[in-house]
Amino acid sequence: MIALIIIGLIWLVPIGLQIPWALYYKLDEFSMYINGNQPAKVLACYLEFTDVRFERGFFLGVVFLTYYLVPLVVITVFYTLIGMKVWKRNVAGIRGSKAERNIQRSKVKIVRMLVTVAIVFALLWLPLFSLRMCVYFGKPFTTPQREVVSHIVMPIAQWLGSANSCVNPFIYCFFSEQFRKGIIEILKCASSCCSGRPLGRTNQRHQSVTTTNTVL
Repeated sequence: MIALIIIGLIWLVPIGLQIPWALYYKLDEFSMYINGNQPAKVLACYLEFTDVRFERGFFLGVVFLTYYLVPLVVITVFYTLIGMKVWKRNVAGIRGSKAERNIQRSKVKIVRMLVTVAIVFALLWLPLFSLRMCVYFGKPFTTPQREVVSHIVMPIAQWLGSANSCVNPFIYCFFSEQFRKGIIEILKCASSCCSGRPLGRTNQRHQSVTTTNTVL
């Protein structure tokens, strides 16, 4: 029951936060000359708030907090707790041995990986939210500045923020040997499935163990 409630909240909270976007986004039609030819009709979807103060409050109180600041704080706090837990963990009976040195190196890699994930999240989303801050609370842009921001800077900032989702697996691969092995086994399995060759019993067992270790 608790799991169902949590899953329901995970779905309901984002849906609720998106309601203002659905209410205030407008679809407009206008003409645009393309390559000097006849004007073409273009549909544009844009955000149009009736109250500037509400628009600024919505961005600062909902968008900035829930999409950037709160996730960044949560990631930082929980990754710090995980790093402290991993760093303090000791295995009895291996003090001064090669195994202890290997474990220590693994701890360093894990901590570095967690720090890297948090920093990358902050850096990739920072340009977009900084730009939004300038738009809502800074001086109005001139016409040339507005053209550059809307056609060049804003798309790049949006791309950087979206790229955060695909960067994390590469970070995990870079720091975790087990993760790399797990990815390789998954690719081997996918290749075997596509070619119609069944995996042997040994390979299946090895894949299962490797994938489990990767998750853990």
